[in-house]
Amino acid sequence: MPLPLRPASRDGRAAVRLAGLLALLPLAMPHALPLPATAATVHRVTASLVWETPGETADYLLGGLLVAAARGPDGALYVADYESKDCKVFAAEDGRWLRTLGREGSGPGESRDVRGLVLADDGRVGLLQIFPATLVWLHGRDGTPAGRSTWREDPSGDGGFVGLPHLVASPTGWLGYVTAMAMQDGRVQERHWIAPAHPDGSFGPALFRRDVAQPEPDARGRWDEGDYYDIWAARWAPDGQGGVWVAGSRDAYRIDRHDASGAVIGCATREYDPVVRDPLGREQALARMARKNKDRDQVRLRPTAPVVRSLRLGADRRLWVDLDLGGAGPAPGTITWTDVFAADGQWLRQLQVTGPFDPATDQWRWLDDTSLLVLRSTDGGEVSLRLLRLEADGP
Repeated sequence: MPLPLRPASRDGRAAVRLAGLLALLPLAMPHALPLPATAATVHRVTASLVWETPGETADYLLGGLLVAAARGPDGALYVADYESKDCKVFAAEDGRWLRTLGREGSGPGESRDVRGLVLADDGRVGLLQIFPATLVWLHGRDGTPAGRSTWREDPSGDGGFVGLPHLVASPTGWLGYVTAMAMQDGRVQERHWIAPAHPDGSFGPALFRRDVAQPEPDARGRWDEGDYYDIWAARWAPDGQGGVWVAGSRDAYRIDRHDASGAVIGCATREYDPVVRDPLGREQALARMARKNKDRDQVRLRPTAPVVRSLRLGADRRLWVDLDLGGAGPAPGTITWTDVFAADGQWLRQLQVTGPFDPATDQWRWLDDTSLLVLRSTDGGEVSLRLLRLEADGP
């Protein structure tokens, strides 16, 4: 059985440095807020600054992309660094840098790609590579190499090229979002699964599956941004009982719950009008397409943002649904609008989290139900890391 893991907080979609460009653009308000938005249903919460630490010192250099972060069993904060291909460890009480684990490369304890982070209860730290699907293990106390876990098996049996862009913990073991690419009728076909990922390199039965045809441009040679809706980018989460929640639709507020056999056994849903993107939201969408090798003049943007930004399993098996704000959000300083559902999919409350936050320069990740981490990366190259703690403003 795999070691119990503490899930890293991630969304797989890193923000970009847009401050200089977007300072010239007027920011429109979103078309619609999450519904219902009344005093009786919205809990307004302030995220207060606990500490801020610089992104560069004589000891370390923190890159400008926040791909994953987690609170370790020792209480320290572990931050996966996509640009440096390593993991920085900071003291939770004051943000002091403690150590750096791993480095870029192909040798023992080295990574060519860092997209995720898992922490084992025995003190090991795993850095996730998409291709090949690998966890590079390091001893958390000193960074010495601690082996690798690699998955090569195509769950479909077609011999496709396997990737693992997201791996999380569940009470029954590891769950991975698996992708496999193969040629079919002269075209690349992608197959996607959410399945148990076993330490021996095999996968268990799929809890969720979808086949994705290779997108094609329209008659004007433009690529539809909506065809690149990524479920693997934190739009799924364990349900805490052996199944998963999946936000399978870009434009509908419906999150299906699948059991261990893959059957849909429930859903979390609300009345909602997708938010119209403002200039910041459009630039962020274009930046995501640029990372898929699509130039801005080749992209046909949809006017509204996806409904779901990310999902997370909270305390008491509650489902936290972060909504895509379409750019700057409904009010200055808004970090997120988040719906909280009970384990059975019953809606409980909506949170509007505000605080010291600039969507043009800042990226954020939940650490737990009461704190989040913010990475600020300005157009001038200045980087800093902040810990924020939530304080309720009302009932």
